[in-house]
Amino acid sequence: MNAPGAGFWEALLVECWCALRGDIVIPQASWRQRLWTVIARCVIIALVTVVVTACLLAPPGVFKKSADLLKLINPEGFAETGLKPNGRTLSELTYGVPFFWVSMKESAPRQAFMKKSLRGVVSNYMVEAMTDLSRVSLVTVLNETGHRVEYTERKDKVILACTLSHMRAMLTARKMGFDLAVFLEDDVNFDTHPLWKLSLRELAQAAPRGWKGIQLGFGAKRTDVRNKIWRQPEPFIRFNQFGYTAGAYGYMLSRAGMDALVEKLKIEVSPEDPTEIISMTLPEELRAADHALYFSLLPDMYTSTMMYVLHQCRQFQSTLHRDHEARHKRDSVAAREHYGLDTGACG
Repeated sequence: MNAPGAGFWEALLVECWCALRGDIVIPQASWRQRLWTVIARCVIIALVTVVVTACLLAPPGVFKKSADLLKLINPEGFAETGLKPNGRTLSELTYGVPFFWVSMKESAPRQAFMKKSLRGVVSNYMVEAMTDLSRVSLVTVLNETGHRVEYTERKDKVILACTLSHMRAMLTARKMGFDLAVFLEDDVNFDTHPLWKLSLRELAQAAPRGWKGIQLGFGAKRTDVRNKIWRQPEPFIRFNQFGYTAGAYGYMLSRAGMDALVEKLKIEVSPEDPTEIISMTLPEELRAADHALYFSLLPDMYTSTMMYVLHQCRQFQSTLHRDHEARHKRDSVAAREHYGLDTGACG
């Protein structure tokens, strides 16, 4: 049988359209044209049947998820990355994981910012930061020889107050009986959440057996350290595996991790209030919050290769981190560029 020519296809399209509408088939068509028409009709009917059947058998919500996914593709500044939008909301990605964020009572702008960042996170609690620097005397800091170190400079006391604030947040989660919790400082965002491969619950479930802590956001003085972490195919590396990654601005602790911190740092609490610290012991090299948290939990402390938490691009005025503001901004810009996020607001 000879293949039909161009004129035939034009007639065939007309006839198929008439057939689909229920019109009378063109009477002048040859037997060959009618044969090809029958074949075309069978193909069209088969395709329609497959599509209709797929729609009827599709699980509930599948089309809504597809629509939501389309909304997430290229949102406000997203560029091409190796990661693909996950189609899930921040609420879905954080479901079942409580958030505790540390903030000073008088820091209204920071609290307003965090309430905006945490919109959609159902379970979140502000923990008041320690601002009474006279209370840092309850912390015993020991040098390498085992002798107590006394601090008189305000900046040193502020560092200890920050560490105490993080421990208070941890004790609050522990008192409430949570099996795991996320802890934050009050200048962070979750702008990467459309790219998370795993929800926070899934991340915890995928963590190595016996994990105690996971660093969810970090900064590194060395660019090669940061890039090595981002290139890892696995969701975790052991903390400090490629070099020190700073930052206690976002991390997750298991209940075992909370208990380990209480034991290793010799934390004693008030009988009336299990969140009120009355005594704590720190090695001098671990007096900063991230050091006290992360090095104390090794070898069961990990760093997520996905940045779940980012520093705010425009830094708030900070008593503690004023000397680090430029570095925090640099880290934030680098992360945003890596994930294809807008850096226009960073200045």
